[in-house]
This record gives sequence, C-alpha cells and structure tokens, in this order.
Amino acid sequence: MKKILVLLSLFILMHCSTNNVKETEQQCKRGFERAESDLKSDSLGLFFFELPSPKSSSRIRILKNEYGVRVVDGGDVVTEEGRCYNEVMEQAIKKKFGDDVFRKIEQRVDSLVLQGQGDREAFYPGGSDAIEQYLACNLNFPDELESMDIVPTVFVKVTIDTAGRAKEVSIVKSFNDKFDREALRVLTTMEGWEPAIENRIKKESAYGLQIRFDPRIKRKCKP
Repeated sequence: MKKILVLLSLFILMHCSTNNVKETEQQCKRGFERAESDLKSDSLGLFFFELPSPKSSSRIRILKNEYGVRVVDGGDVVTEEGRCYNEVMEQAIKKKFGDDVFRKIEQRVDSLVLQGQGDREAFYPGGSDAIEQYLACNLNFPDELESMDIVPTVFVKVTIDTAGRAKEVSIVKSFNDKFDREALRVLTTMEGWEPAIENRIKKESAYGLQIRFDPRIKRKCKP
C-alpha cells in the first residue's frame, strides 16, 4: 500500500512539474512574440521589475527620453514573459546603440545617485513615521469627533514646490467641511519637504496623503 501511495505521489508531482514547465514555455513564447511584433513596428521596449528608487527612476528616464525605449512597469516579481521579451529587446537595443549602451547608462545612473542627484519623487524627511508625528502634534480635533464611532479620514493631494514647501493642497476625497478645512490647514503649514528631482533639476510634484483624525495618534507627538 505504501509503495502505491509513493508512486501516486510521484506521478502527481511529475504531472504538476510538467504543467509548470509547459506554462513557463508558453509565457516565454508570448514574450518572444510580443517583442518581435513591437520590433516590426519599430518600437523598442523593456519590462522593468524593480521597486521605485533614485536608480531605477533615473534609468527609466534616460532610456525613455534619450533612447526612445518604452518602459513597461512589471512590478517587483520577474515574469517569464517579461524576461523573454527583454531578452529579445536588449539585443535589438544593443544593435541600434552599441554593445556597451547599458554599461554607459549604468555609469551615468551611478554617478547621479552618488552625487545625490538621482531622479526621485518628493518626500518628507523621516518618511511616514515623521509625517504621522507632525500630524499628531499639529492636528486639531473637532469636538464632534468624540461622538463618532468611526475615524474620519480626509484624502488630500499636496503639490511640493522646488523649495520643499506645500504650494497647493486640495481635497481628493472629502469627509465633511469641518474636517476637510482642518486637513488643509495643517498641511499648508507643513514645511521641510525634499522636492522631486528629475535630470538633476528640482521640480514641482504632487504627493498623496490620507489624514486620519484618530485620537490615538496624539501619543506619537514627541516634544
């Protein structure tokens, strides 16, 4: 009986493995076919499987603006279709711009990042924890909050100018007029942002935030 169970388990494993191999091959084939189709249309492209960072943002900008390479965001998990697509496209890009094209791009990207000039979005020093602490110390809670059984939340968009100031603040999703006004007030007083950078130049950019009127965040206010 044990032998039968072992053989049955092996058969199931082999069957699953065969199916996985076939699926991988099909994904790769789709990637090859998609790349060949794009090349026939004189369209160069690459899948990027990276989380946003100054290096990846700088690399994408250079490829798009200077080499005309269309960039597809593949997320942070490499797919077989994307890998095979890139395999074809990388050869086509090297053929058009030279075998050392990617090395040259990486050298430029590394230089920008070392100088602190890599492309980046606007950010608040200290990240989300620092933002929460600022809100905890500066938000005024309307009296009516005490009678509510929900946490009022206001979604806002803030434009950070090249000096790191909140230039424009607008409501994306309202809660009510009183809470909306307080969310706008506290964000317009929030200074010290690091502005976005693109191609070594500071630029204005939009940043999304949700303002939660949760009394518990007051504990995070550190004098």
